[in-house]
Amino acid sequence: MNRLIKYYNQNRYMIWLVVLILIAIIALIQILNNFTLERKNAQNNQNTIIANNINKNYSVITGKEIKEEVSNIIDQFLNYCNNQEVEKAYEILSDECKEVLYPTLEGFTKNYYNKLFNKKKTYFYQGWITNNGNYTYKIDFTEDMLATGTAAQTSIVDYYTVIKDNDNYKLNINKFIGITDINKTEKRDDIIINIKRKRVYMDYETYEIEVKNNSKGEIILDSLQDTDTVYIEDDKEQKYYWTSHEIIEDDISIRNAQSKEIEIKFNKSYQPKNEIIKIVFSDIILENKTLKVESFL
Repeated sequence: MNRLIKYYNQNRYMIWLVVLILIAIIALIQILNNFTLERKNAQNNQNTIIANNINKNYSVITGKEIKEEVSNIIDQFLNYCNNQEVEKAYEILSDECKEVLYPTLEGFTKNYYNKLFNKKKTYFYQGWITNNGNYTYKIDFTEDMLATGTAAQTSIVDYYTVIKDNDNYKLNINKFIGITDINKTEKRDDIIINIKRKRVYMDYETYEIEVKNNSKGEIILDSLQDTDTVYIEDDKEQKYYWTSHEIIEDDISIRNAQSKEIEIKFNKSYQPKNEIIKIVFSDIILENKTLKVESFL
């Protein structure tokens, strides 16, 4: 006993220092555990997981204010997706988005929901482009680290466009912006070309075209010898060429006295300020001669 007392007296400062350090470490661990638990409970109790929505009511590119009720439809859609209410999420899609991308609930579930929301997602969004009453947002998704139990983050970017559909706000998703009806017809010799409408995406545009052949021979809409013979042109004389590598001759060949509907894709990103004014076919083959047809939109 005397030895212990003597040892304590000789080392009491060091002993108390060690004790205080241990108490501090235990207290810090307890604080961190409590903080993590509170954060996890708060996350789980939320109906939707949202990171900071920077500039959600202000379009970054076009510099216009956006009403809060517009962005609320995005929160509602992602809330349903994060909580596995797939049918409710599907109902928020616009009619044209369903027509073009997801005609059925099963298709939406398989080709979008299951791929993106296989795990709960954290997201933030920014107002991006405002044009003619349509509002395009950039959406950044990351996986919820608390839900996955991992520290690694993967980021996915999508673009949503909010439109008015039968007086209600609806969504176009997966970089689909919308449909524009055109219905312009050009006639040259025995060729009639009707530009019916275009589908606009964030990275490209596609045009639905009907070609009628009133000649006695076959029409080939392009010789496919060059890549710059079919293009759209904007009001600043900028040309955007078609994706000819995705086309085969049979797609653009029309026999005599027949019509064919063709969809052509052009490499034009979504820039509403650059208005497309015409589409040009400069290498049409008709009865061993080459024709050029310009259709002003």
